[in-house]
Amino acid sequence: MFTDHALLADLTRLMTLTCVPEADSDRILAAIAGTRQPSAVRTLLLASTRRRAWVAANDGYVHHWEDGVLLTVSPFRPDFRPRARRVTDDLGGSRCIRADRYRWSDPEAWRYTRLGGRTLRVADGAPVKVGDALTDGPVYLGDIQRVWGTKPAIANGTGRLSQATGLSAEDADQVVRLLFGAVKVVEAGADLPPGARLSTGAVVSHEVFMHDNQRASEQGKADGRNYMSAGRPLFMSVAVALAIADNGGVLPQ
Repeated sequence: MFTDHALLADLTRLMTLTCVPEADSDRILAAIAGTRQPSAVRTLLLASTRRRAWVAANDGYVHHWEDGVLLTVSPFRPDFRPRARRVTDDLGGSRCIRADRYRWSDPEAWRYTRLGGRTLRVADGAPVKVGDALTDGPVYLGDIQRVWGTKPAIANGTGRLSQATGLSAEDADQVVRLLFGAVKVVEAGADLPPGARLSTGAVVSHEVFMHDNQRASEQGKADGRNYMSAGRPLFMSVAVALAIADNGGVLPQ
C-alpha cells in the first residue's frame, strides 16, 4: 500500500494539468495506491538519488582506490597519483572528480568517492564501458538518460513502474513521461537579454525551450546576433514537474 498521500496528490494534480484523461488517471492512481512495492514507486516519483549505483562516466579501467574507485581511460600505471583538478557532473551516482595528470603519458582519470555502504561489483583493474554499474544499488534514471538518452530512460522507468504496480506499459508510460518533460539550460545565448527565460541554469519545459529558441533563432537572423541557448534534457521528481506546470513552464528560482 502506498501511503505517501501528499505525493499522490501532487501526481493527481500534475496529470490533471498535463491533460491525462480522467479515466486513465483514476486507473493509474488506484494501481499506484495499491502497490506492494511502495518504496520502489516512491523512489521513482521522487527522482531519488539515495544509495543509487555508481555508473561508469566513460569507457576505461576500474581501480579500487582509497575509499572509492579510480576510473582511468587508459591502463593504469602503479606510480600514477592523481590530483583533483575540478569537480564535474555527478554522472554515475557519486561525485566524479576529474584528476590532473603529472605527465602527458599518465592516463586521464575520474575518482569516485564516499562508497557509503555500497558494494563494488567490478574487480580491480577490470575494463568497463560507459554506463556500466560499478556498485550494487538501483541505477538512477537520470544516469541512464545522460548515457543512453531519454527514450531508453523512459523505457526503463516504464518497466520499473509497471513491475511495481501491475500497470500496463501504456499506463506506466503516461506517468514516467511526465518526469522527463524538462530541459536545463546549460549555456544561454551570448546576446540573450537579461531576464530571458532561457538564462543559464534555468529549468523549463521542453515546450518553452523549443518555443523560445525558435523565436531566438528568428530574432538572431534579423539582428545578426546569437540569442540561441543550449540545454540538456532533465529527469525530475513529480514535485519539480508540478512546479514547472504550475508556473507557465518555468521552474521558479
